[in-house]
Amino acid sequence: MKSKSLFLVITSIALFSAANLHGKTLTLQPQADTWIYQAQPDANFERNQLFVGTNRADNQTHHATLLRFDLSDVKGKVTSAVLNLYTAPDAQIGAGNGMTIEAHGLLTADWNSKTVTFNDRTKGEPWKTPGGDFDPEPVVAVKHTPTTEIGMALAFDITSLVQKWVDKSVPSLGVLLCLAGYPQQAYKGEIQAFESTENFAKIGAQYAPTLVITTED
Repeated sequence: MKSKSLFLVITSIALFSAANLHGKTLTLQPQADTWIYQAQPDANFERNQLFVGTNRADNQTHHATLLRFDLSDVKGKVTSAVLNLYTAPDAQIGAGNGMTIEAHGLLTADWNSKTVTFNDRTKGEPWKTPGGDFDPEPVVAVKHTPTTEIGMALAFDITSLVQKWVDKSVPSLGVLLCLAGYPQQAYKGEIQAFESTENFAKIGAQYAPTLVITTED
């Protein structure tokens, strides 16, 4: 009996320690997500899939994705924050060079997913700079080769940015995903489509974007 009680105590301690080690984890879907397109600077694409890349190098055709999350339930020290996107089945272009997708924190003003465009953050209110007002220093850069594979995960570690949002040291306006050099630099046609919160019917809701945040208890 004593050995059984001792086993239960040790097991309980181990489980308690494991829980503290891992902290509290929240999985959030975007409060808003969409993409903007340099070649159609006044068009809104809210209910589409999400796109990052360029059509071709002979003109300005950058696509960038915007996502924003509600962090009202996130408190304290953020030990991990990973943004997950999943490849969509319909559109991808690859010139064979691969692409580097950067995640940048959006700055200065809010945006409306139903009216945001390359030129305007919301209807009648332009970005300070066309293409979005974002921190020029990326939080993370991820190398990727465009693929036709459905549901392939691409993960962006944005822990440092999410901690700033939680601390309110920078406004929680969301993240912009784009190619390195966006929106000036030309590329030789590299595009990847990702599923959005409004457009995942072909492969399932599990492929909508998520932000997985772990905090200390």
